[in-house]
Amino acid sequence: MLISPAFGHSHTTQKPNGKTHSSYLQYDASNNFTFVVTHRNGSTFVSPFVTGNLTELKVGVLLPFHQTDNNSTMQITLSGASAIRMAATEINVRQLIPGAYITLVEKDSYPKEVEGQAAITQAVFSAVSLIQEGVIGLIGDISSSWTSLSALMTSTLQIPQCSFSAVATSLSDKTQYGYFFRTIPTDLLYVDAALSFITSQGWPMIGILYSGDDFGQQLSENIIMKARMRGIIVKTYQSFYEDGPTSNIQQSINALMRSDARVILVAAEGKALTAALTVAANSGYISDSSVWLMFGEATVPLIDSIDRFNRVIAQRIRAPDSIQTVVRYAGLTGLNQKTSQAVDPAEYAARVTTYIRPIDFNTTFSGGVFMFRSRMDLTGYSPFDEFMEKWSRLDPKIYPFGGQTDIISNEGLAYSCMMTMAQGFNHAIHNSTNSTSALTQLALGQLGQYLTPSAFNVSFLGPQGPVLLDQNGDMSVGNFRIYNLQNGSKVEIGNILAGKLNLTLAPIYHDGTTKVPTGVPPRTYINPGYSSPTSIILLVISSFGTLFAVCTILLVLLFRKREVFKASSPLFCVLELVGFILAYISVYFFLGYRTRVDCIVIPVTFHLGYSLVLGNLIAKNYRVYRIFNNIFITRTVVTDLQLLKVSGGILLVDAVLLVSWLCFSDIQAVKIPVSNNSYFVGCSYHGKTHPTFVWILTSFAAGQLIIATFLAIQTRSVGRKYSKYSEYKQIGISVYNIFFSALIGFIIYYMPATDYFTRHYLTATMIVWASTFSLFALFIPKLLKFFSRASVNTQANGKASDLTGRQRPPPSQDCTDFTDKIDGEGQMEHYNGDLLTLDQAANGDTPIDGDLSRSQGRKQRPVLHRQHGPIDALLGSKGIQLDAHEARMPIQHVFRYLPFLAAWDMKNIILFPSHGYFSWISERSNKGRVFGYSHASPNSLSPEAFILKVHGLGLWDVLIQVSDKQTLEQWCDWFNQKNVQKPRSRRCSFITSRTYFTSQAQLTLTATDSSVGRNFLGDGRRESEASMELPPIPHQNHQNHQNHQHPHDSNNLFSGLPILKEHTDERLSHDSLFSFKQEPPL
Repeated sequence: MLISPAFGHSHTTQKPNGKTHSSYLQYDASNNFTFVVTHRNGSTFVSPFVTGNLTELKVGVLLPFHQTDNNSTMQITLSGASAIRMAATEINVRQLIPGAYITLVEKDSYPKEVEGQAAITQAVFSAVSLIQEGVIGLIGDISSSWTSLSALMTSTLQIPQCSFSAVATSLSDKTQYGYFFRTIPTDLLYVDAALSFITSQGWPMIGILYSGDDFGQQLSENIIMKARMRGIIVKTYQSFYEDGPTSNIQQSINALMRSDARVILVAAEGKALTAALTVAANSGYISDSSVWLMFGEATVPLIDSIDRFNRVIAQRIRAPDSIQTVVRYAGLTGLNQKTSQAVDPAEYAARVTTYIRPIDFNTTFSGGVFMFRSRMDLTGYSPFDEFMEKWSRLDPKIYPFGGQTDIISNEGLAYSCMMTMAQGFNHAIHNSTNSTSALTQLALGQLGQYLTPSAFNVSFLGPQGPVLLDQNGDMSVGNFRIYNLQNGSKVEIGNILAGKLNLTLAPIYHDGTTKVPTGVPPRTYINPGYSSPTSIILLVISSFGTLFAVCTILLVLLFRKREVFKASSPLFCVLELVGFILAYISVYFFLGYRTRVDCIVIPVTFHLGYSLVLGNLIAKNYRVYRIFNNIFITRTVVTDLQLLKVSGGILLVDAVLLVSWLCFSDIQAVKIPVSNNSYFVGCSYHGKTHPTFVWILTSFAAGQLIIATFLAIQTRSVGRKYSKYSEYKQIGISVYNIFFSALIGFIIYYMPATDYFTRHYLTATMIVWASTFSLFALFIPKLLKFFSRASVNTQANGKASDLTGRQRPPPSQDCTDFTDKIDGEGQMEHYNGDLLTLDQAANGDTPIDGDLSRSQGRKQRPVLHRQHGPIDALLGSKGIQLDAHEARMPIQHVFRYLPFLAAWDMKNIILFPSHGYFSWISERSNKGRVFGYSHASPNSLSPEAFILKVHGLGLWDVLIQVSDKQTLEQWCDWFNQKNVQKPRSRRCSFITSRTYFTSQAQLTLTATDSSVGRNFLGDGRRESEASMELPPIPHQNHQNHQNHQHPHDSNNLFSGLPILKEHTDERLSHDSLFSFKQEPPL
């Protein structure tokens, strides 16, 4: 078997069937470990000498130990077996699987030197023997063909199998090899290595030349898929070598090069690879404008191929007739398969080529040809150095090829196979609910369903790098050396370690320089730069806008106490102007020639400028949106702190997103082809998170614009109610301009059919237009006012309000505009509105409209304490008393989970506390609704904001602001009047005080017909008669009654009563109408 006894005691027994069992001890001095080697039934068992009460876990090792005719195979086998023993010893010594030890069961997959079917039979028998020994995992085999035989059986029986040398891509098929994984990088990882190098050189486009066999087809498919993920364009892919050595390689390469691809990946191996490069060299396609990349180091085979090609060319030059006879014979009659395979492809290409000239290897391959080779020696890499230190201390008598200071094959990969398998077993045990039971089941092979390749993806850091498995159980990262053919000799210019590229030397290209070819055919550079007429115009406008912004900043800072600037806030002005300057800077870089610095500056300046401009507009408009129509707001100033909180928060989020995006992206200026003869230089932000960050940044910018537009629409009427210093009209115009410019720019920039110049110039134009128009709209009115005579000598003391000149109604102003009247006969007449109050119904036939009366110079007629005969005739004798309270106050209708979106609006409200609802109608829209509630509670007792919260029955609440604390408590008690029997938490102390525009009435209405309620809430047409009883009037008010005057005029009417035409959400039933009498308000 692998190892003979080196020392110690040996014991041999012979069984009745003639088979012998032998065992002996071996001592590993480097690990201070003794193990037992037992030969039994053609297998070798290697286990610790002292096992105690530990559970045995058997791992099979299936390798061709007796195949000595191939020196390379023998080295991989013996060195790999030694590395596996070394790993098993380390596992047992360190007890990496608590409560268990590893026993290696080694089996020869090639015990006898036989060929063909007999060799296959031997390999299958050896795999079956290991399975019968009860192994729970298997390592092997060497070749891909024999590994596939054992992997089929182990996958069927749910036994994990690892290989450190089988590279066939067919083993990645999980439908057949569901329990197979490997630590050796597959050929597909060459694709990642080549694409990493291509990306580092900035080549935007490649072509693929692949052989027609399975190897070439699988590699080409992988290249296409991974290139798309990296943003590399696959211009074309062309197959060759479909008919073997006699294929017309020249025709395939000609078709490939006609596509304008100049960076060529050759996905082939062996003679197909060298033949393709030979034909390309003969055709002149290896030139200054082209780059060729191949998988595997093939310098020596390539030299041999070109030598054979040149010999045939020399013969053709000396005796063309003899060679042409061979060519005609081959072309007319063809060659059978056996003869075709015997033909050398390079010689055949030399016979059929029309370019009868030899190839100078050193001159043709002076540069521009690159090769990638798998790397095993990772000297300098810490895990590898640690492995080599332990490997060098091994006894070569126990561990063949051990004890050396370098490795000769796949020792590190074999070591990783055993260690990864052990860690996978350990994870399976610890992830179970009962570790002891799981260990027993593992030893018996009963946890197979949990031991798929994903169970061994434990990120083990091995000598060859981290063991990271993909969904197929293949390594997802690899280690490679990068070679560059320079003047006919290979030169190592860099490496790839654990998937990371590191170039130690500058690549040399065909022209003998380090200048990187474009990777595309010679084309016109179409970036317009600063020289085109359109660019000049945009630069002039941007320069003027920048100069205007800088001068305005200086003016604002020098004269910051002038009222025109204080009303707008100097900080707001400066931040806006800085935002415009950043937007102009982005235009300067956008119009210029692209470099990596440009690719960083453009998004940073544009996004930060955009956020500064919109963030400050949002900050100003949001506060106005929240306080607009609130008569109790006394501080209408947007303070610097409030401004910084909003705009600074927006700017901070944008900055964090930008920094994160740029840090996680590989930023390059790349050449992007537009047509066959033109290209432009654009920016590439390669990275896994790039699409995510672009989506987040775009959504964030769109969100700012949507909010700013919404606020501008909501505050569009502010300019009509505020003074000459109000800038909200200009803010609205600026926001609308930015919105439409951004919409046009977004559509143009991302429209696939848009040509480069249209997209380039329109994008820059939209930025310049939006910035310049908004800049002038916001600041030219301020500057005109500043330089006008009225404000030359005006300075403001303290902080000026941004809503200066706000009109507030006096306490006696009418709270509603009544629009219906009842004539002397009880007829209800309709006016312009939809609201009818109880006082209107009770006080005759002329509408009460305080604003209208004043505007027309008419004296308001008395309305309170006046009896109307026709009303007495209208109502019957039934009577129910109803308390109601009316006021004109600012309210917010608040969605409970998004309260910050609500705005204040002046409403005429009326409260019916005993029924648990109140109604309101908006002054602006003349629309109203009925709102049911559960209770009310104080929401804010701030001196600047006495706010009552009315808790709705659903997801909506109502906030009501009053003038002072006493009024707040009064209204709180009124709202909670129906809850007098409930806990104190839903009641408020009663404090008599004045209420702004508030009246209280006790109403008693008697309905003689159920239709009265319907008509009273309907269109106002008379269908019945009513009567009204008034209580005795106090003596002190009698004179007022006689003179038709009252201290509280008709403006204290029940204008909030839900007597709505078609705008109410609910309507009172006819049972809710009562005959009434009115009392003076509190």
